[in-house]
Amino acid sequence: MTIGYTTGVYDLFHIGHLNLLKNARGLCDMLIVGVTVGEFVSAINDFCNNPRPRFNAYSRQIFLEKYSMNALIEKFRQAIRG
Repeated sequence: MTIGYTTGVYDLFHIGHLNLLKNARGLCDMLIVGVTVGEFVSAINDFCNNPRPRFNAYSRQIFLEKYSMNALIEKFRQAIRG
């Protein structure tokens, strides 16, 4: 069994996200998708004065569960190095 993993913000879901998930799913038997949590995204975007993410991690996770071709969806927390 081949397990694949990808991660992203998936805030404003678009065709590029859908194509990424479709292609990733085709390369493995089981795909795990990490949804980057808002705190990490906000820390990066504060530098650019960009108010993201627009939707919280729970909302993005639920959306992906509906449209991610039977992938396992999980919240992804990355350490912020200062």
